[in-house]
Amino acid sequence: MTRRSQQVLLLVGLMAAVALRMYRLGDQNIWWDEGFSVWAVRGSLAWATLITARDVHPPLYLWLLWPWVRPAGDGEFAGRALSVMAAVPTVALMAPLGHRIGGKWVGIAALWLLALSRFHIWWSQEMRMYSLAALWATLSFYFLARALSTRSRRPWFGWVGATTAALYTLYFSALPLLCQNLFALIAGLRRSDRWALWRRWLLAQGTTLALWAPWLAFAIPRNRSGSVVEQPASLGFAFQLNGVPLGLGISTYVERYLSVALALGFVLLWGVVSLIRRRTPVGPLPLPDGVALLLTGVLVPPTMVWLVTQPRAIFYTPRVEARYFLSFAPLFYVLLAWSLAGLAQARRLRPGLRLRDEYELALSPDAPPGEYLLEIGMYRPETGERLPVAGDGADIKARRLVIATVPVE
Repeated sequence: MTRRSQQVLLLVGLMAAVALRMYRLGDQNIWWDEGFSVWAVRGSLAWATLITARDVHPPLYLWLLWPWVRPAGDGEFAGRALSVMAAVPTVALMAPLGHRIGGKWVGIAALWLLALSRFHIWWSQEMRMYSLAALWATLSFYFLARALSTRSRRPWFGWVGATTAALYTLYFSALPLLCQNLFALIAGLRRSDRWALWRRWLLAQGTTLALWAPWLAFAIPRNRSGSVVEQPASLGFAFQLNGVPLGLGISTYVERYLSVALALGFVLLWGVVSLIRRRTPVGPLPLPDGVALLLTGVLVPPTMVWLVTQPRAIFYTPRVEARYFLSFAPLFYVLLAWSLAGLAQARRLRPGLRLRDEYELALSPDAPPGEYLLEIGMYRPETGERLPVAGDGADIKARRLVIATVPVE
């Protein structure tokens, strides 16, 4: 497929994302949490800041909603349109994020998966901060992937900005940061420059926390403690509430759809195993790092959300809610797209070494002494057609394998 065709696919995917998130945007009445947002921004900006300091969320969403409603109004459609404006760039970010981890086709597929995600569409139509937090979290993961696949310092500045914005939008944005710490530890263990990486990582985190500290100093003395948890949820329920909404877009009676979620999990596992067995990186980020990033962002969050929602004596204790997993949804869809690509490649292409052909090297009688190496590419099992090796303009990145060493006397 040509580059232009790929661009058309991306553009149509973005148009579909906009249409699905704008469809019937103002039909539903404003519910309780949305009503709080409207009430908070009807006063002054200082009033909205003070209100959110006493609430359970940081102020950035209200700081953006306050000037937005002045010309646009605070009705259902106008107020929710701000969330759509945060959601569509998140969909667009799936292309570079997926490309960096798994290649251009993974980026295209991930964009379409998030564009059509019922779960993401639902929270893109709420006058709340969750779609905005998901945007910052996606940017944060993208810049982290860039920082680990290049020696440039610029991605670290982007990471600090995106992560700081996420922490000013939703306190639960600290959970993606914990996942990133685990990933940075795992990725660093594989690198020869691990100490340099970890120093940059600690410096970036220290800068982020320093930028977040003024708000914490203002909000913590005013923040209320309490709990809406009548009975703590089980860890198994947290995993169900993560998998079923992401896979099916359903957040009620999730136990009814557990079998479907498990089947989807099996597909993800199968695809990841296929990727690891191929050991052929197709994106700028090394294959083990890409797998580690996605798995930590998909498997670890349910445990963290469950721990945060356990009753405690200080600060606010929320219930386990599906919306707290929205910031991790982009990683889930990149992993799903990458797994499907891995399964497709495993069925379509196999290493050329599995060919049963006999290779012969035709050497000239006056060939100089030395060793001659034969490089092979990949082949299509249906036809036996041999594909060119990487470097000959092929899209398929084949490993250069030494299958023959011929001394010349």
